[in-house]
Amino acid sequence: MNTGEIFIVIFFGGGLAVGLISILVDAWRKSRVAEQNAVLKKDMIERGFTADEIVRVLEAGSPAGDAKGDNISSALVEHSYSSDDIAKVTTSLERCVPSLKQAIRPAVVKMVENGYKGRDIVAFIDARFAAAVERHEPQYANAR
Repeated sequence: MNTGEIFIVIFFGGGLAVGLISILVDAWRKSRVAEQNAVLKKDMIERGFTADEIVRVLEAGSPAGDAKGDNISSALVEHSYSSDDIAKVTTSLERCVPSLKQAIRPAVVKMVENGYKGRDIVAFIDARFAAAVERHEPQYANAR
């Protein structure tokens, strides 16, 4: 083999290897999330959560078609937060109007990724909520 042939083999073989590895890692991540969601659902059922509460927790924190992949409930599940913490964080987020939720989502995801406790994340959401209330911004998606 000459240098040109070696370059071609490395160039195309390396690209193929990177592509295959990324596909495998993505499939592994998706199966891991599905497994953790199943464990979360089982735990919530054992704790007496209703089906609506379970759906709300699993779907909270991400608008439909979120392309960034920063779904808060998925991040909480991926980082092995307890069902109580997930429920508290998603319930706290659910009270916020979409604009506030969208504004704080990146910070909440970073807090999850950095291992903040659930109560600290809820405190952050509540503080942002309170600050918005002081500015007299509408806050509740459905007023209580």
